[in-house]
Parts: sequence; C-alpha cells; structure tokens
Amino acid sequence: MNSMTEEELEKGFDDIYESQRRIEDEFQKAKQLFKEKGIYKGDFSEFERKMFCGILYSQHIGYVNVEFLPNERGSFYRRSITGRYFKISDLDNGIKEKEGLNNAIFSEEIIDVTDDDYCTYLVYLWRSFEDNYNYEGYILLPMKDGKYWCFYYQC
Repeated sequence: MNSMTEEELEKGFDDIYESQRRIEDEFQKAKQLFKEKGIYKGDFSEFERKMFCGILYSQHIGYVNVEFLPNERGSFYRRSITGRYFKISDLDNGIKEKEGLNNAIFSEEIIDVTDDDYCTYLVYLWRSFEDNYNYEGYILLPMKDGKYWCFYYQC
C-alpha cells in the first residue's frame, strides 16, 4: 500500500481549502451583485439576515430565467405559500443535469421584511433522510433585469 507523505497530505488539504475559498468568494460576489441589482424590500441587512441566517453552506450556480407553471398544484411534499410554481427555463443543460435541476419545480415563498412588507423568492428543497432538521436545495432570488440568481444551500 502506497501511503502519502506529509507534504502530499498538506498539498491536498491546501487544494481543498483553496477550492472552498473560491466557492465562498464567488458566492459573496454574487450576493453583493444581488444587493446592488436584486429585487428586495427594505434594508438589505434585514433581508440578508432573514434570507441567509441558518445557511451552513452555499454555492453560486448562475443566473437563470424562469417559467410560471399555471397548471402546477403542488403535492404533499411540495407546497407553495402563494400557490405559484415555476421551473428554470434556460440554465445550461449540462449544469441543470449536474445539479439535478432538469425537472425541478420551485415553489414561491415569502420573507416578511417588515410588519407591512414582504419579498418573494423561489425554492426547491429536500430534507436529509438521516435528520429532519437538515435541509438542502436551491433558491432563486429575483433580479431587476428579470433573471433570477440561483444558488445551492444547506442548512
């Protein structure tokens, strides 16, 4: 059996750390772009606190167009607060397939920003089978240009 040297292990850990840092940097840049060009109500810091609090891991996927599904009614496992459902209409097919988004149906949800105002967003999520408190999925946040910012998250 060929064992790794300490230098090889250290390089492997450095590569993993660098990859994670790139993912985090890319996500933070996309979040800053959303702050500047996204659609949300109220102060961004309040929106940010409510949207991103509890997310343990996040990864920027891209910017997409969505299509409203007027005949979608949801199911026991997929409910929308607003009763509206959407799908991604234009994400590169290779990415859609890799990310499992080919047949993903997003439900429209709301975040209360103030007592009188709220924001909508789209979500496709699932629970880990091992733990009912761990969720992961994709969130789509609306941009002023009509596209949606798509990111993966775990919480």
